[in-house]
Amino acid sequence: MRYQWTSSAPLSDLSSATPTLTGIDDGTDLLSLVVTDANGISASAESTVHTTNVSPAARLQLTAGPKPVGDPIQASVAFTDPGVFDTHQVAVNWGDGSSATPSVTEGGGSGNASSSHIYATAGAYGITVTVTDDDGGQVVVTESILIRDRYIFGGFLAPVDNPNTVNLGQAGKTYPVKFQLTKPSGGFISQLSAISSITYKTTSCTAFSTDPTDALETTTTGSTTLIYNSTTNNFQYNWKTPTTKGCYTLFVNFDNGQSPGEAYFNLK
Repeated sequence: MRYQWTSSAPLSDLSSATPTLTGIDDGTDLLSLVVTDANGISASAESTVHTTNVSPAARLQLTAGPKPVGDPIQASVAFTDPGVFDTHQVAVNWGDGSSATPSVTEGGGSGNASSSHIYATAGAYGITVTVTDDDGGQVVVTESILIRDRYIFGGFLAPVDNPNTVNLGQAGKTYPVKFQLTKPSGGFISQLSAISSITYKTTSCTAFSTDPTDALETTTTGSTTLIYNSTTNNFQYNWKTPTTKGCYTLFVNFDNGQSPGEAYFNLK
């Protein structure tokens, strides 16, 4: 027996006795079959297949948090839809009373859209993105982000100089790294938890070749630890420097995700 199918929707095998039809859009498709036996005698039949709409699937990706107030937050959504001819709209609810309807780039059953937002106050926010196809099918995806108050980093205090000055010191010595944090509304920040870590990395000394230099006048003793001095309202980190000579960049990293404070060192 020979089988010959014709269809307005894709069939897996036009000569199979049992092909699979894949609906690519909602609606009605005409399916025709001609069967021919070994003697050349043929018979034909027709039928209709009704395909219903399937909602899209989506994945939401946010800027990694936490982030400080005032930093832009990016929401990017990617979606797929078995209805390859469907068109889509994307709506973003930022969770603080504001929303957006970004433009969509799509084709062949997949697409994407993105939008950015700046939060005015600290808090935990749920961001909801709704993807809707032209037949009313929807998918809703939600992610959350933590927004924290922004810190004002006042720079490093003596004996450490701020960029672009390179601090000249001795490898293996311990130096007091002092700095202050204040609130945008005024007042000092004293919580040690505001500092997520203090790290350093090696840096090519040629990167500092045109920068001014200044010798570190003060050393200290004791363990490498972070404290807050409530008398002078500053943090102090006794940095036990590496014993390997060379150039380094020291980073003060904050728990709200804002850009770290940096200081440059050339240890002889």
